[in-house]
Amino acid sequence: MVLNIIPKKYQRYVLAFIVILTIIFFTTTETTNLNKFKSQLQSDSKSNHDITYHSTTGSNIITTDSNTGYDWVLDIINKNSPGVKPLIEFKGQYQAKEKFASDDDFIFSKEYLSNIVPLDDLTFKRLKQSHIAYLDDILNDKHTSFGNEFKTPEGEGIVFVGGIKFSWLSLIVIEQLRNTGCKLPIEVFIGTENEYEEEFCEQILPRYNGRCTYLPGEIGDVSTKIDAKINGYQYKNLAFLISNFKKILFLDADNCPLFDPTPLFKSKAFQDNGLVIWPDVWARTTHPKYYEIAGLEIKNKIIRGPLQSKPLNEDFDFNTQVNFHDLEGTLPNPSSESGMILVDKVKHVKTLLLSLYYNIYGPNLYYSLFTQGSAGEGDKETFIAAATVLNTSYYQVIEMFKFIGYHFNEKFSSKALGQFDPIQDYKNYQSGTKIGEDIRLIKSSNYIEPKVFFMHLSYPKLVPFALLNDNEIIKENQQHIRMYRGSTELAGYDFELQIFQILTSLLCENYTGNSPVLENLLGLKLKEYWGQDPNTFCPSLIEHVKFLESNPE
Repeated sequence: MVLNIIPKKYQRYVLAFIVILTIIFFTTTETTNLNKFKSQLQSDSKSNHDITYHSTTGSNIITTDSNTGYDWVLDIINKNSPGVKPLIEFKGQYQAKEKFASDDDFIFSKEYLSNIVPLDDLTFKRLKQSHIAYLDDILNDKHTSFGNEFKTPEGEGIVFVGGIKFSWLSLIVIEQLRNTGCKLPIEVFIGTENEYEEEFCEQILPRYNGRCTYLPGEIGDVSTKIDAKINGYQYKNLAFLISNFKKILFLDADNCPLFDPTPLFKSKAFQDNGLVIWPDVWARTTHPKYYEIAGLEIKNKIIRGPLQSKPLNEDFDFNTQVNFHDLEGTLPNPSSESGMILVDKVKHVKTLLLSLYYNIYGPNLYYSLFTQGSAGEGDKETFIAAATVLNTSYYQVIEMFKFIGYHFNEKFSSKALGQFDPIQDYKNYQSGTKIGEDIRLIKSSNYIEPKVFFMHLSYPKLVPFALLNDNEIIKENQQHIRMYRGSTELAGYDFELQIFQILTSLLCENYTGNSPVLENLLGLKLKEYWGQDPNTFCPSLIEHVKFLESNPE
């Protein structure tokens, strides 16, 4: 033993020194492995979106610039914390009705919407004061982009929020994107250390011209920098904040484009507005007090809805007899969906700053004000609300989305939401005749119906156990079904078959059919499938692919 050649009185000091070196080595190795996925962003001057990520394994993304470059944003947010009790405490019996925006059997009047979530005078006063102060700060701020002040965002790219199940779902959509011919660079936002996967971030994504953006690596310990708990819906805005892209197409991890989305960045809808949003099906249920908090004036003038063109009696009551969100100054009805957003971080730096404020204080406050416990509560109204308050341009697609699913036992089951092409929708908007200030149009003679562009596969998620255990694709009588009826006609190819070929290729060793993926079995390397036996679900998936192949639409 080496210690035998060292005088006995020094051996304990040498041994202690060796132990210290060993601890330092393993601690450094673990930290490096967690953060070594920093990529070098390079742009090709030939194309605004031709950005290629090159992995620099071993580099450390936790730098001084990363940890302080966002302080200007966080300082403004913390400075203007509302400091009030959560409105979420009032949930339960205090929830707005869930109605489609097209339903006409209920009036979401000012009186009704004012008496769902209680808002005492002190809470209202503090919310208004903090909102005014925050708005004043961001309007006077000189930063020209929403992000790290030491970096300049550039180019165009697609952003997902990942993490365990959502990293898996995003991998399916990334494969689908590459099958459409899309070559845009990709970022997958990772919010916590537990959700970070070295294999996914360093080995898999770079092969698709992608990388992970890691929140703790960019900002540090978020819990010490923001006076609010951060997770879930709040991640989307933070993904925009730490993204390297100037222009972003955000997609939920279960939202599949049917076509290459690259042309959306050059579309007139985006060039004119810098922010494109898609509609939700639900009626807007925003608390009237929000408009007072935000300093928006609401006028007793009906600009949309069924009463817009009708004469009113002298005793007409604007508080009880009309949908509040049919009045001038309110946010548009229907509400918005945030499963896809097209945004320019430079053109809409103020919009994103305000929407971030709404999201940071969303779970306790603003989500309740925007939706009042009705369907879809979350971040989805924060972007259109921020743009409205700041009077910045945006375009919400007019064509209402399409429910996609199937009929079984004489009942329709919706399994996906089809959202429409904003390029043709905007052309129709420009050539059509608006009904007053209504977002609906009188269609012109040259109206062309937009194509369904996105398939939001929100329920069920493309997770084998959910698909099989809940009898989504194989019924109890062993009857296989197509979930997305009509999608072949919408896409011009068998979208459902392709999606299940992707899913099965990524997970199943015995699958020998068509594999429209970069490499088979990559899915098994993700945390979502650690410890799982593919043989428990692969035979059924393989049989389902065979069913889809032999039963085309």
